[in-house]
Amino acid sequence: MATIYTYETAETITDGLQGAMACDEAINTARSIAADRQEPVVLEDDGDIRVVVPNGAIRKMTEQERHDGGWDRHDA
Repeated sequence: MATIYTYETAETITDGLQGAMACDEAINTARSIAADRQEPVVLEDDGDIRVVVPNGAIRKMTEQERHDGGWDRHDA
């Protein structure tokens, strides 16, 4: 299952999405939310943490971002 968070505050936007390994639901939803909000969002899918930006690009969250933003706590 996948979860989408705000990039700045790590608030949950939506949870329980079908993970990317099964289909594109989580990726498409994250892209849509980032575009609507005109700000990056974070997509966490089975421990894989990615940043989705408003233009639809997706990148792995850097170790520095993980540390600075407290994303280490999301590792399970």
